[in-house]
Amino acid sequence: MENTELIFNAVNYAKQNATESGISVEEVAKNAGFSIDYFNRIFLSHTGFTVTAYINYIRLKQAAFLLRTTDNLVLDIALEIGYDSHEGFTKAFRKKNGITPSEYRSVNKSRVMCMGEITDKTVASRFVHSNPNFKIVDPDEVIDF
Repeated sequence: MENTELIFNAVNYAKQNATESGISVEEVAKNAGFSIDYFNRIFLSHTGFTVTAYINYIRLKQAAFLLRTTDNLVLDIALEIGYDSHEGFTKAFRKKNGITPSEYRSVNKSRVMCMGEITDKTVASRFVHSNPNFKIVDPDEVIDF
């Protein structure tokens, strides 16, 4: 099995287990059959994320979805997606989105979700990795999405 397929399996494993508070780089690397250092390097080159950043990305994407589609308490959402505390979750969420989870909910609760909010950035990273001649378009050059 080549590295690309192993990383694909590792990405799926990380997605399926991202909300487990104890998930670690070691666990994902072991599941993929790699040493931690080597795994981190090839995971980054294939996805554009470190393993830890990817797990946090998945958690925070799920949190944004839950904030928009449920009335669950912010603490309950934090615990559900794998954070051990309200404070840690709020800090991570604010760092990624620029606002607190409560502010995000109030601003976005009635807004319709767009495709970019529910898709995974690794799809684009994997495509670009597999197609090195593909030209990435500068968003400033795009006339219409």
